[in-house]
Amino acid sequence: YKVAGGLHGVGVSVVNALSEKLELEICRDGQVWQQSYLDGVPQAPIEVVADSEKSGTKIRFSPSPSIFPNRKFDIDLLAKRLRELAFLNSGLSITLVDISNNASQEFNYSGGISSYVEHLNKTKTPLHQEIISLTSSKSNIEVQLSLQWTDSYHETCFCYTNNIPQRDGGSHLSGFRSGLTRTFNQFVEKQLSTIKSKPNKVESLVSKFKWALHLPPSKAALPEPKPEWSSSFLTEATTSGFIAIPR
Repeated sequence: YKVAGGLHGVGVSVVNALSEKLELEICRDGQVWQQSYLDGVPQAPIEVVADSEKSGTKIRFSPSPSIFPNRKFDIDLLAKRLRELAFLNSGLSITLVDISNNASQEFNYSGGISSYVEHLNKTKTPLHQEIISLTSSKSNIEVQLSLQWTDSYHETCFCYTNNIPQRDGGSHLSGFRSGLTRTFNQFVEKQLSTIKSKPNKVESLVSKFKWALHLPPSKAALPEPKPEWSSSFLTEATTSGFIAIPR
């Protein structure tokens, strides 16, 4: 990560503590480092085993049967999260392999969150084919936004900060709602000022915008250096700087 989100993962130390076996391999600075653990205990100091021009980390672990009676992974749940990460990180390629049946899934979306909105709306009827995408930044905080209206009467909104989902939204969503409402209000006022002598058209215009003011299927993703949260569960972003940017 270029920036971190805080307590959004248990970390490899906890994974190691809950595993009967964990193998760690790190490619860095032209060398390959390895270390293995059994029941959380290192079997030897970390050591250099080869030279390599690659970079990255590979971790293999097996959950401890004494802690997890059912050690079968939920492939659908893993696929959902990995697909989400591929949407949030345009150009990133993630491969999920189920070795129990030799099945694999590839996740790579060059369209980023625009592709995410397209995926969310694949069972709906869009009212406009082109997905609206916006990017803005302020005070070293970047906001990415994609949205599309459909024939659905229910809104669908997904908010993220540094790849972390905010189930309860937060200041970034409040800023987006405020900016969207203000923009529509300004547009309606401008249009009404030109057709005051035609009340039938005024009624038609206002009724359409009442419907359109429902928040459309959208997703906002914010890379933020120092995010603030309402709790340790990270379900709501409270960073004060968020609210001004989507506006």
